[in-house]
Amino acid sequence: MRITDNQPGMKVAQATAMDTEIAVIAFTANGTGNPDAIIVININKKDQKISLSVSGTGATAFEAYRTTRHPDSGLDEIQEKFAYLGTHLTDKDASLMHLQAG
Repeated sequence: MRITDNQPGMKVAQATAMDTEIAVIAFTANGTGNPDAIIVININKKDQKISLSVSGTGATAFEAYRTTRHPDSGLDEIQEKFAYLGTHLTDKDASLMHLQAG
């Protein structure tokens, strides 16, 4: 799912980050037909590598996409929009991901 507008019927799910410069927002499909979704934001001005663990979903995999902007640019200056980063299985302990500076 590409979250670009409100997805009616979906609900916010519990999500936590163990790093103060990483923000995580999660949504559950809640019977809408949309897939569960997770948004991970790198607030740091440096690239970071994270380990992402997913539980509590019926999904066996999730597709990862990345949207980026240069950390010193304005909010409207998008460098990369919905770049496909591959499919990650949820039955693994964690997926390693590279987050560009935000």
